[in-house]
Amino acid sequence: MPEPKISVVLSVKSGMPYLVEAVDSILCQTFTQFELLLLDNASTDATRQYMESITDERVRCVYNEQDLGIDGSRNKAFALARAPYVAPMDSDDAALPHRLEVQYAFMESHPSILASGGAFTVYETGELKAFPVEPETAACMTMFNAPMAHPASIMRKHEAQSIGGYPPDFSPSLDYAIWARLLMSGLGGLANHKDVLLRYRTHPQMDRSAYHQRMAQKADKVRAELCHWFWGDEVTDETIRLHCMASDGRAASIEDLKAVVGYLCSLPAGNARRGRLSQPHLEAVVCSQWEAVCQMIPRTLFIKALPCMPVLFRGCSPSITTRLMKSTLRVARIRAENLWKMLR
Repeated sequence: MPEPKISVVLSVKSGMPYLVEAVDSILCQTFTQFELLLLDNASTDATRQYMESITDERVRCVYNEQDLGIDGSRNKAFALARAPYVAPMDSDDAALPHRLEVQYAFMESHPSILASGGAFTVYETGELKAFPVEPETAACMTMFNAPMAHPASIMRKHEAQSIGGYPPDFSPSLDYAIWARLLMSGLGGLANHKDVLLRYRTHPQMDRSAYHQRMAQKADKVRAELCHWFWGDEVTDETIRLHCMASDGRAASIEDLKAVVGYLCSLPAGNARRGRLSQPHLEAVVCSQWEAVCQMIPRTLFIKALPCMPVLFRGCSPSITTRLMKSTLRVARIRAENLWKMLR
């Protein structure tokens, strides 16, 4: 088999029965110059037996006798990958046939991009989830949340390994951690392709509340690192607390919202001093993040806050205030329409 141009890496622990479809979706790619590296992370179901039955020469199987953890297993896969590009894959998703073809062409034509992703549809509902295409917008989004979907991504192996790969103790927010560290490295940018590249399972029948709680905690660790990078010696514990509150809509009072708005409006001024991000793109992302906060907070708090918005925005620049008001009114219309649908 010739040297592959992409190493698709899939670490799995007890992944049956979904693993079969995930593997088939890679083996049926229109782009054929790849290897599929399967790592069995000490599975207790029929995963190993299925892997041993695969005869396609593009598949390499590795068996971890002990559970290395998701970070250890993924870093092992990175080390074993033979291609200059590494494309992660999850054991319960399905790649669209053109995924690797699109991603290889994109990375080859954008040498300054370290990692890129694409849109996906939710397996169970068909809902579309897209991410920012422009590198400048993706960089600004990374300040708050992951800028791409990990199982729809592709990375330059050398650069990802040069920053240490997946950092330990960040699971289940490993993807956000590596995107943030790639951004902070200054080695290049992050981006997304506009095409849908993946069907992503969410398993709505499962209780994943504990998982999401752990993810939020680890995401806050990533945001703390980003705050230190962005603010430098200006950072404080309160800065980090407000940044995390602005990232996931956990505001619980009018005072919280006032603090969140004040913090969001401070980001462009801080960036003007430190030059970390594109200023116009940061201002746009700040406004879209405020819109996300308005969508995430309880409806009763949002309604209570509406008359207070002019006071909340006091201290923001006139241009940002106008955009924040437009974002707020857009959410108000959406929430009113949703409420009307519920009442009909």
